[in-house]
Amino acid sequence: MAFKRRITYFRKRIVRRPLFHSQAIVLLWAVLMGIVGALATLIFFQGVHLLQMLMVGETGTIDSVVSSFATWQAVLYPCLAGLIGGLLLSWSARIKTDTNSDYMEAVALGDGRLSIKQGVLRILSSMAVITSGFSMGREGPMIHMGAMLSSVIGRFFFIDAKRLRFNVACDASGAVSAAYPTPTAGALFVAEIVVGSMSMVIVGPLLIAAMSAHLTTRFFNSHFLLYEINIEISLTAELIVCAIIVGVFAGILSPFFLRALDWCKRGIKLVPLPLAIRMAIAGLIVGLFLLYDPRLAGNGDSIVSTFIHGEAWTWQFLIIFLLLKVAATLVSVGAGAVGGVITPIMFIGAAEALLILKTAVIIFPALAPYSPVFAILGMGAFLSAASSAPLMAIIMMIEMSHNQSIVVPVVFACVVASFLARQFNGLVMFNVTTNREEDIRLRHRLGNVRIEQLINKNPENIIRSDMLVGEAIDLFTELSVRYLYVVNEDNEFLGVLAHRDITRSLLGAVNLDEPIPAHLISRTYLEPLRAGMTLDEVQDEFVTYNGERLPVLDFAEPPHLLGVVYKSDVLRRYSEIKKSIDKTSEVKLNPFIRN
Repeated sequence: MAFKRRITYFRKRIVRRPLFHSQAIVLLWAVLMGIVGALATLIFFQGVHLLQMLMVGETGTIDSVVSSFATWQAVLYPCLAGLIGGLLLSWSARIKTDTNSDYMEAVALGDGRLSIKQGVLRILSSMAVITSGFSMGREGPMIHMGAMLSSVIGRFFFIDAKRLRFNVACDASGAVSAAYPTPTAGALFVAEIVVGSMSMVIVGPLLIAAMSAHLTTRFFNSHFLLYEINIEISLTAELIVCAIIVGVFAGILSPFFLRALDWCKRGIKLVPLPLAIRMAIAGLIVGLFLLYDPRLAGNGDSIVSTFIHGEAWTWQFLIIFLLLKVAATLVSVGAGAVGGVITPIMFIGAAEALLILKTAVIIFPALAPYSPVFAILGMGAFLSAASSAPLMAIIMMIEMSHNQSIVVPVVFACVVASFLARQFNGLVMFNVTTNREEDIRLRHRLGNVRIEQLINKNPENIIRSDMLVGEAIDLFTELSVRYLYVVNEDNEFLGVLAHRDITRSLLGAVNLDEPIPAHLISRTYLEPLRAGMTLDEVQDEFVTYNGERLPVLDFAEPPHLLGVVYKSDVLRRYSEIKKSIDKTSEVKLNPFIRN
C-alpha cells in the first residue's frame, strides 16, 4: 500500500507541473510514443518466434516455418490455432468495458482509451492464428499493441482525452513505421486514414513519432528492405500507359475483393456455430491450402519478394496461386480472425500487375526486365484503391523499393486506382474512412442549406386582410406574438399587423366588428426573407432582428407569402454544423487547440 501511495503521489506531482501541460511537450510525447510503437512491434515479432519455437523448434518467416510442418501438422496446427484464437476472441467479447477495442475508433471517434483486457486477448488470438499459417497480415495486432501501450502510459499520467487521442495516433504512426520500413508512409497512414487530416500541426508530430520508431528498429538491427529495387527505369510512353492500365485494373478489382471479403464475413456469421468452431473449421480449410503449397501461409510478403527479385513465374501458375491466395485470405479473415489485410492486398496487386506485364510484353518487349517495377506498381495501386489513401500508398512504395526513379509510374497507378475505386460507394478497407466521409457530406449539406429547407409553410400568425379587428385581437391573445402577417385572398403579402398598433387603435374610433383598417398594416417593422437565401444570409437577417420568426416571400410582384422561418431552426442547423466540425480531427486531435 505504501508503494502504491508513493506512485500515486509521484503521478499527481508530475501532472501538476506546468511544463507537463505545455505545448512544447507535444514533440517529446511524439518521440516517446514512436519508440513505444516500435518496441511493441518488436515484442510481437518475438512472441511469434516464441510460438514457432514451441511448435517446430525453429524460427523464420511464416511460410518457411509452415513448410517444415509434417502433413498432420499442416492440417492440425491451423485448426487448433483457430479454435484457441476463437476462444480468446469470445472471451474478449464478453468483457464489459466503456473503452474502445479498436485503435482507429479510439483515435477517430473515441477518447483515446483502449481496453487492456480486450486488447491482450485479441493480440494473443492474432498471434496464434498468424503463427499457424492463416493467410493474413500482422500489421493490425502490431499497431494495436503499440496503441494500447500508449493509452496505458497516457492514462497513468492523467492525460486529457485530446492529448491521449493524439498520443495513440503517434504510437500507431510509429508502429506502422516499424512494421514496414517506411517511416514517412507510417505517418501518412495515420494522417490520411486514421486521423483524416494533413494539417502540419498533426502530421509534424506523427512524422517525429515515425522517425523515432525507425531509429529504434535500426538500433535493434531489425531494419530491412524486403522489396528493394535496384533498377533505374526509363520513363517511356509504354511504361506510363501500362502503369495507368495497372491502376485501372486495381481500381476495379480492389472493391470487388473488399466486397467478397465482406460477403464472407457476413455469410460465415450466419453459420449457427460458436466463433471458436467456425475459426477451427476455417483453420482446417487453410491447412488443406497449405498442403498444396506452404507459401500460401502468412501475409504473402515472401512471395512478393520473389516477384521483385526475379524468380520466374509462368502466367498459369501465377493465376492459380493468386486465386488460391485470395481464397485462403477470404476464409481466414471471413471466419473472424483478427489480423491485417494490407500485405495480402499488396500481394494481390503485385500478382495482378505481373499478369498485365506478361500480356504487355507481347506488344512492348522492352518492358520484360521491369517485373520488379510492375510488382511495386500493383502493390501501390491495390493499396491505394482499397485504403482511399493514395499519397500514403505512393510514399510507401517509394520507401519500400528504396528507388525514387519509379515515382512517376507509381503516381499514375495509385491515383488512377484510387479515383476509380471511389466510384464504388461504401467499399473501403477501414470503417473510419466511411464515417469521416459521411461527416464531410453532412457538413456540406448543412453548409449549403437554403431557406426552402427551413420554411414552415403553415404558420399560425397569418390573417386575411378582410378579418375583423376582434378576430385579430383574439389571435394576438392566443398566440402571444408581436406581429400578424396579413395576406389577401390570393396569398399576396400586404404587410404586418403590430400588436401595439391595434391596441392603441382601440382607444380611438376603431370598432371590433369592422375589418382591419388599411392604415394599421405596415411594411416597416421588419424586412421579410426572400426565397433562395442561404443559411448564412438568413442568419444575418436574424442578427439585426429582435424576434423569433420572419416571413418568407417569393419574387413575384406583388410578392406572395411562402411561410415563415424560425430563429430556433436556424440556430439548430448551426449547432449541427458546430457538432460536426467539433468531431473532425483538426479539432479533436490538434494539440495546439486548447479546450
